[in-house]
Amino acid sequence: MTFEPVSRTVRNSELFLTKGAARTMDPDMIHSLRHRGNRVFLDPVDEDVSDDVAAAADVLIAASISAHRDLESRPLTTKVVRIDHHVDPRLRRILASRGAPPEAAGPMLVRYFGETVNAVSTPQIAAEVDFVHVDTARQDVAWMQRVPGVHMHYAVRQHRLLDRHKPFLKGFTAALAGANILLARDETEAAFWLPDDYPYWIEAHPSEDAILAGLDYARETFRGEQWEEALAMMRELSARTADSVIVSQLEDALS
Repeated sequence: MTFEPVSRTVRNSELFLTKGAARTMDPDMIHSLRHRGNRVFLDPVDEDVSDDVAAAADVLIAASISAHRDLESRPLTTKVVRIDHHVDPRLRRILASRGAPPEAAGPMLVRYFGETVNAVSTPQIAAEVDFVHVDTARQDVAWMQRVPGVHMHYAVRQHRLLDRHKPFLKGFTAALAGANILLARDETEAAFWLPDDYPYWIEAHPSEDAILAGLDYARETFRGEQWEEALAMMRELSARTADSVIVSQLEDALS
């Protein structure tokens, strides 16, 4: 693959338009690209795409189960393929270099990884959770060095109007790292990946008290039967998003 800004001059190629490029497209631009012998793949990730733009493309990429269902429900003839949002390969290498997942020794370590504006946080919650800000606007892998050794990932989202179909990347990341995750039942995508009896769901749209209670329960059950059952569910989640699975999905899209 080569990576470059979208251009109408490219010919006879498979053009995989990432979120930013897909956002700039209109039907005429897509038809112009296809007229030059290109095949156009649109990947809006967690954003929306109009029916006119979707209909002009060769293939629509859904980065989540909820996005896939939404796209397939539309009156379109465009092929729709799901390619789940893979965990950053650089993190895979870091985890591999550190060896086994975190040992169940010492106190339970809870961290949040992501844009802090996307998380529910209060001073009381921040006293229990180590918030690691990830700036997605620039290349910075320093946060990845803080993933190994974490026992539980915090993923209680502060929902915003711009959110559409968020992939369950925080869950995939926690699963790869051999950790559990605390999340609320209003996470639509997560419900496709973790069973209803996963021990560390908390109520939808949780209050601060509900979140603190969920963290307390995780600490009470740390190293216990419920904890180990949850880790087994997370291992299953990791298997469902292994590199081989993502590669197969990509091959299906390109076929």
